[in-house]
Amino acid sequence: MSEPLSYPHDLDAERSVLGSILIDPPMLVTAQDVISPSHFYRQGHRVMFEALQSLADSKQALDYVTLGGYLRDRGQLDLAGGLAYIASLTDGVPRATNVEYYAGIVRDKAIRRQLLRAAQELLEASQSPSSIPDVIDAGIQSLVELSGTAAPGDLVNGAQLAKEAEAWLDEMSRRRTDRQVAGISSGLIGLDAMTDGFQAGELVIVAARPSQGKSAIALQFALAADGPCAFFSLEMGRDQLAARAIASLGRIDGWAMRKGRLHGDEYERMAEGFSLLKASNLWIDDTPRLSVSQLRSKARRLQITHGLSLVVCDYLQLMTPAGSGKDMNREQQVAGLTRGLKATAKELKVPVIALAQLNRATESSRDREPTLANLRESGAVEQDADVVMFIHRGDGQSVAVEGDVRLLVAKNRTGPTGSVELRWFPSQTRFASSGV
Repeated sequence: MSEPLSYPHDLDAERSVLGSILIDPPMLVTAQDVISPSHFYRQGHRVMFEALQSLADSKQALDYVTLGGYLRDRGQLDLAGGLAYIASLTDGVPRATNVEYYAGIVRDKAIRRQLLRAAQELLEASQSPSSIPDVIDAGIQSLVELSGTAAPGDLVNGAQLAKEAEAWLDEMSRRRTDRQVAGISSGLIGLDAMTDGFQAGELVIVAARPSQGKSAIALQFALAADGPCAFFSLEMGRDQLAARAIASLGRIDGWAMRKGRLHGDEYERMAEGFSLLKASNLWIDDTPRLSVSQLRSKARRLQITHGLSLVVCDYLQLMTPAGSGKDMNREQQVAGLTRGLKATAKELKVPVIALAQLNRATESSRDREPTLANLRESGAVEQDADVVMFIHRGDGQSVAVEGDVRLLVAKNRTGPTGSVELRWFPSQTRFASSGV
């Protein structure tokens, strides 16, 4: 399909790519690392590049004679411009070894054409009956995909892998020097030691029975993040979360604060809590019945406008399944939600923490210690998650009483599992590392 003449293109660069390959056939490999046939603006050039790839695959010589014969046999010679045009491609090529530079120009123009097509699609969608959030999400998705457009091909060789791994390890080392952990700190020393922080692209599940402190620990994770955190609260309103944050940050009794019964230096600590919340990187959305696509769209907008280091969802079983998922059973729906959240983590390149409910089996077991089998409604939660942790209180221990709590890391795809000892302060709805 031909593009409008007004769309960005550089026919001289396209000719130079083809000419360089005809002059020096090994340059085809270099060009293929940068572009694919779809990047060419002129259809005849696209056809010739495809033909050169096919000739190389069949171990044939790459020159204007073999190229012309290949195209003639397939009825594409006229489309390519004829033998005279093919022979002229080598004229005026400054240096065949510059093929990577020429290919870069071709690719740049192709991406700009894609941007124009995306803009046109957004213009048409804005005039359609589709909902505004869907239109905006589709538009942002297109731009995000283009911003990460890479050279064609999914396979990379060992040399490239080693280069990327070296850069990644250097970055992890730098972060660890700066922040003691390579990922996003949880704010809890023992947990950071086990996970090295929450890593980009990971789906982290925090599970427990109701009223065991899931929202409290998730809010702490969000407040500890060293960059913007999108906190999606499907159950608790933002006013309640803000009050909890102030009490936790100020180390004051949240109930006394709500009732206006603070005393002495508690007012100063409340003011400190307000100040710390104001300066925090916390962004709260308390829209109920949120879908994964809506969550992803809102998080992506925050990432574009202010940056993004962490996403928290409170909680998984309250999310709305995708349209087609409404006809599935509950286990299939939850499986779709976890897959969607994992895909969101990978797409946005940030950790996603999702809270989840445990089934009642933990209440009937001998030691009541939860296991991965207790994740409610779906084994896919265990399968898709990179890290799974449980909040576990001793037998008969009330959430209303200050005491020791264990955070059980039952799954850790890239590190050890085990138990982290915490201290629970119910009046402040806050966990602390044991002994801190």
